[in-house]
Amino acid sequence: MDLELDPVTGGGQEGWLKQKFEEIRARGIECALVWVNIKRFLYYRCRYGKAGSDEILKTVYDIIWDTLEDGECAARIYADNFVLLLRCHGREDVTKRIELLDWAVYRHPDDRIHRDIFLSMGIYPDAGRVADYYEASIRADLARRCCPQIRLRNSSYELYDQKACRDFLKSYEIERKTVRAHRDGRFSFYIQPKVRLSDQKVAGAELLLRWIGKDGAPAENDFIPVIDQNGYMREVDLCLFEDMCRMMQQRLEQGLFMVPVSFNLSGACYETENFMEAYLDIYRQYRIPASFIEFELLETGSLYDTDLLIRAAGQIKKAGFACLLDDFGSGFSTLGVLSHISADGLKIDRSFFKRGFQEKDRLIVKTIIDLAKELGMKTTAEGIESMEYAGYLRSIGCDMVQGYCYYRPMALQDFFLLLDGAACSR
Repeated sequence: MDLELDPVTGGGQEGWLKQKFEEIRARGIECALVWVNIKRFLYYRCRYGKAGSDEILKTVYDIIWDTLEDGECAARIYADNFVLLLRCHGREDVTKRIELLDWAVYRHPDDRIHRDIFLSMGIYPDAGRVADYYEASIRADLARRCCPQIRLRNSSYELYDQKACRDFLKSYEIERKTVRAHRDGRFSFYIQPKVRLSDQKVAGAELLLRWIGKDGAPAENDFIPVIDQNGYMREVDLCLFEDMCRMMQQRLEQGLFMVPVSFNLSGACYETENFMEAYLDIYRQYRIPASFIEFELLETGSLYDTDLLIRAAGQIKKAGFACLLDDFGSGFSTLGVLSHISADGLKIDRSFFKRGFQEKDRLIVKTIIDLAKELGMKTTAEGIESMEYAGYLRSIGCDMVQGYCYYRPMALQDFFLLLDGAACSR
C-alpha cells in the first residue's frame, strides 16, 4: 500500500493507521485505541488562521509521536482529531500513558500551546480483540463524548464503558422513536388537579405530557429530557397547547365549570427571543379568558442565566397570562430571580417533602410562603403525598397543593368528570 502523507502533519493518514491496526490484531498483540481531540480548536483557527492552527496541529502530532513506544503508531484522522494505537498492559497502564501525553502537551514551551491546549480523549483498551478498526475507533470516540468533563476547560479522558455508551445511543434511539410517536398521535396529556387548601376544592390543574404505548398505557417519561434538550419539545408543547385550548373552549361554551390550567415551557423557549408569539397565534383562534391559562417556568431551565428567565417571564406577562415559577427552591439563584422576575406564583419544589419533612425543611417552606405573601404571589406545594403535610401547609398559609394525597395525574375525560362533580357540590 502506497503511503499517502497527511499534508498538515507529514505523517500517515487514517488508511495507513487502519492497515497498522489490522497487522497488530493479526499478530495477536493486545492494544488500546485512543481517540484524541483538541478542545475548542475553532478558537485557535479563528485566532491564528490556517497557517498558525496547522502549526499547532503539527506540534501536537509531534508530541504524540514522542510519547509512543516501539511498535506503536498514531495519525491525524481529520481536523483536530487523532487516533493512537498503544500497546496495552492493562487499563491502569494506558491511563498513565494518556496522562503523560496530556502533561507533555500542557507543558510545551510554544506560547500558543503552553497551559492553553486541552485534550478530550477516549480510550478503548480492548481494541485488539475486535475485528474492525472502525468499530474500535467508534467505541473510543463514544467514550470520549460520554466523559462528564468534556465541556470543561481542562483535559479529560474516559475509558470505554458499555453501559455509558448504551445510554448515549439510547438517547438518540429515544429521539427517533419520539418523532415517530408524535407523528402517529401517541402523545397525549394527563392532568393533575391542584387543590385549594382553604376549602379542599379543585382550583387549578397542570397539564403533563404522556407517551401512550401501544397497549394504551402511559409509557416511561425518560423521553422528556431528550426532546427538551434537542428542542423538539417545543413543537410537542404547541400541539398540546392547541388541543387543550380547543377543549377548554368547548367546556366554556357549554357553560361547564372550568379551572385555570398551567402549561410547562420547554428549555428551548428560554433561547427563543419571541417564543410567546407561537402560543399567541394559537390562543387567538379560541375564545378563552386569559385568566384560564398559566405558564410555568423552570428556575433551572435557563441554565442559571437569570436574564433569560426574566425575559421569558416578561413575555408571558405581556401576553396577559399568569406566570408561575416552578420547582422553587431547587436552584441556586432563587432569591436573585425573585428580586427581578414578574411572577404571579411559586410552586414549592417537591424535594422539601421527600426527606420526611424535617424541621429545617418546615422552616424553609414557611419562609418561602411568608416571602411569597409579602411579594403578592400565590403558593402551590408540589409532590404532597401525606394529609399531614397538607394540614401543616394549610396552617402556615399555603394556597394550593398538588400531589397523590388528593389526586394522581389523570386522563382528560376523568378530569372533566371530576370538575363536573365539583361544580355540583359548589
